[in-house]
Amino acid sequence: MINYKKNKRNRTDNCNICTERKKLSWDHVPPKGGIEVTKIQIEPLYKQRAGKERGLTISQNGLKYRTICQDCNSLLGSKYDPVLNDLSINIGRHLISKIHLPETINHPTYPAALLRSILGHLLAARVENCETEFEEKIRTFLLNENETLSKDISVFYWVFPYECTVVSRDFLMPATRGNYKEWGYFNVLKYFPIAYLITDLKKYEGLNELTKFRNLENNDTEKIVIDLTDIKDPGWPEYITRENIVLVGEEGANSIHAKPKK
Repeated sequence: MINYKKNKRNRTDNCNICTERKKLSWDHVPPKGGIEVTKIQIEPLYKQRAGKERGLTISQNGLKYRTICQDCNSLLGSKYDPVLNDLSINIGRHLISKIHLPETINHPTYPAALLRSILGHLLAARVENCETEFEEKIRTFLLNENETLSKDISVFYWVFPYECTVVSRDFLMPATRGNYKEWGYFNVLKYFPIAYLITDLKKYEGLNELTKFRNLENNDTEKIVIDLTDIKDPGWPEYITRENIVLVGEEGANSIHAKPKK
């Protein structure tokens, strides 16, 4: 069952982004403006996958975490989320369109700002405070717009034409499915219409990479490739199969699966 601390932390606590002790605010994951915020049911991801007692939690207004201060929330909401939301809205329109579309489209965006929005909400979507080297590198990039994201962090993406939201933090999988010689560290944020994989690997299963634009500044534009035909299972890549093993720690055990409450 989802721990109470999933949605309830001390009102004054350390912010997951700036790490300062401040009054915490609610952060929607994914952010408001890119999706319709509705009543949802939330359940532990791996219990849901295993068919165990589901321990459903109901939220009246989307998936949210009280984990970041108002200053960091405002930074994301005013400066970076509009870029992420614009991408979500436009790609969502393509996916539901009845007009015949090409297999791939080139969508103009601001990749550096897009990365900061994705990674900011990844930090927010953590139940416990954590100061790992991986997350410190994200904080450095997020809080200083003159910084370039560390080459030790890669962000990949693919279309996700499903109504559910999946947040999974801090898990290990083979770097190549079916080959257990090399492992990678992974996090996923998946929601309609695009899923994001954040990892320490340089490549994964042929996915398009957003971090190839890591050297751009916030106001620099670039077209990113969206493959509309590369439709993967909603549980990919963290599904446990004969070719894939997933190792999770405490935070990984807090992974969730959310979907609209009918």
